[in-house]
Amino acid sequence: MKIGFQTSKYNGLTLEEELNFAVNQNAGFFDIFFDEWLPDQITAAEHQTIHKLKMKNFPFTVHLPINTPKLCTDELHSLIHFVKELKPLTATLHFDTVTFEFLKYISDNTAESTVICIENTIPDKHRIYDKKYLNFMKEAVKIAPIQATFDTGHCYANHYDLIQTVDELCYNGIHIATVHAHDNDGTCDAHGTVGSGMIDFQSFFQHLTERKQHPLIVIEHWTDNVTSFERLQKIISNLQKL
Repeated sequence: MKIGFQTSKYNGLTLEEELNFAVNQNAGFFDIFFDEWLPDQITAAEHQTIHKLKMKNFPFTVHLPINTPKLCTDELHSLIHFVKELKPLTATLHFDTVTFEFLKYISDNTAESTVICIENTIPDKHRIYDKKYLNFMKEAVKIAPIQATFDTGHCYANHYDLIQTVDELCYNGIHIATVHAHDNDGTCDAHGTVGSGMIDFQSFFQHLTERKQHPLIVIEHWTDNVTSFERLQKIISNLQKL
């Protein structure tokens, strides 16, 4: 399992600085999260850095905007063009706002090498279909070749058992391609450092391995993320020794 860092609107760093940080930390990949911004805000220098990293086979993933289905036509075309050019390993959408029609559209308009992933959210309820995540995913896999982004913090804050949720996805033939790793105490979506809350990450990743799931792990919090990186590295290293 590879571990990667993610862009943040909170850390005061430019995209280029974040990319350099990830490379210097020997991250396995980098996740570009369009969190209230779009590809047209990427500078020429940042595009050049991304291109150089791609030429060195450094992997990327993408987290599409939470409001992607509501983007205007030009914004959506710009986003899809960027994803087509980048060819990220995965592109994640939040489940609670995406329609089945839009999911099919996104799937048909991205590179075949990019896996479209649907992420569990808080609360566990689709805003249009009145479906929970698992029920939505069971229908979605019949419409497009999608997989799951499993957000650990969202699952725990929804008061679900992480291992049981993994089993439910696997039982229904839904592959977990990406994990968003962050911690909390079950009362709110704190996006805390791995080990700062109540989530048992060792058991979680061991169970994923037993289920033959080997997702990309995105560290999805933005303070002291090196600590999470080191803790996750230790967990994965220990699992590889079993």
